[in-house]
Amino acid sequence: MGTLAPQALKSIAKELQSLERSPPEDVQVIQGEQDLTEIQAWIRGPDGTPYENGYFKVRLLLADGYPEVPPKGYFVTKIFHPNVAPNGEICVNTLKKDWKSTLGIAHVLLTVKCLLIVPNPESALNEEAGKLLLEQYDDYAKRARLYTTIHAKSGRQEFNALAAERAPVDKQNENTSKDTTATTTNTTSTAPATKKEDSTSASATTTSTNTTTTTNITTTKSNAGAGNVLTSAASNIATQTAGVKRSAGELQGGKDNTILNNKQSRTETAQTKRKPMAVADRKKQLRRL
Repeated sequence: MGTLAPQALKSIAKELQSLERSPPEDVQVIQGEQDLTEIQAWIRGPDGTPYENGYFKVRLLLADGYPEVPPKGYFVTKIFHPNVAPNGEICVNTLKKDWKSTLGIAHVLLTVKCLLIVPNPESALNEEAGKLLLEQYDDYAKRARLYTTIHAKSGRQEFNALAAERAPVDKQNENTSKDTTATTTNTTSTAPATKKEDSTSASATTTSTNTTTTTNITTTKSNAGAGNVLTSAASNIATQTAGVKRSAGELQGGKDNTILNNKQSRTETAQTKRKPMAVADRKKQLRRL
């Protein structure tokens, strides 16, 4: 172990534990009983860059006087990059003039990751890579992808293993949160379910009422229809009865007229018969005289 101050060592150990519990995206700190003045980590190549699908090991060396003095950074994995020297040394302003004692290890690792996304050809340690980046980007990208394919594939297994080890803690917390949310949701959903049952009962009652009402309306219509039929039948019967009465009256009237005519005929006949008798009587009376 180096000559770092006890307070600095304590701060480094605490930050490493935090990085293991909650690693930054695409970054995994390598575990082990290592010297706290030398920290190693894996960085996954960012998507959309020539370093995509590559896994790069980096090393940070904490010099005496850290955190007042910036650490030195190196790529252990061979890489074609303007800001990485052939020996792997990293050139970035954060590790030089822009360093602050409050930045910490996590900030340094994220700065190195960003350097893979946006190289800085103005401070190139690899002059060939810097020149290609400025003048022939396609050739630069092609060379960088070639280096990535050849040198940066072997770290994938270790990176994924570290990620899998640390995932259960975050996943367990996530699942606990999801379970709590689900319980709350279920509790909240109980009232609507009851309301739904009440609504169902109300709907059934309404349906029954509507059915009864419909039946009553149908019955009323049927009764009304029957009443209309009866009324119509009664009216027809009354009409027919009146017709019969009229016919009977006409018949009776005809019969009475016939009888009356017969009586008159007989009377006239009788009178006619009597008249001759009266004349004869008068003749007889005249003869007697």
